[in-house]
Amino acid sequence: MTLTRTLLMVTLVAGVAGCALVPSVTPPSPGQPQREALIGSFIAALEHGDAAAMAGMVDPAVDATGDIATLLDRHGGIPLSDVRVHWGEDDFGGQIINATITGTGPDGAHVINVPVFWDGERATLVLGSAPGLDPGSDTRSPRP
Repeated sequence: MTLTRTLLMVTLVAGVAGCALVPSVTPPSPGQPQREALIGSFIAALEHGDAAAMAGMVDPAVDATGDIATLLDRHGGIPLSDVRVHWGEDDFGGQIINATITGTGPDGAHVINVPVFWDGERATLVLGSAPGLDPGSDTRSPRP
């Protein structure tokens, strides 16, 4: 084997090995930083039992009073520790992604599922219902 061919082979092997060491990085979904900030604010509002702050995180055309009351009844005013947020699959190009929040309170484990909508400009919680917002549909959130 000639010196040139040996150097070429070493360079090729080093390049392939280097690629194997670089972790694959998936670009974040559109609006992911905004969704993460929104969920952080949601968790703080939930821990403080702040219904008004939570209502401000929902699209103004939606009545989320019932869902917010249910969330506060089940999880509100409780300081959570070991809080983790798991983001669901991005099936719709970043529009709606489910956030599963887990944490431990003095009364035990809490698991909260909240879909988050990204409209290209801002993130909002998908809570409540908005009949008439989309003709022929009644958007309702999953049970909190």
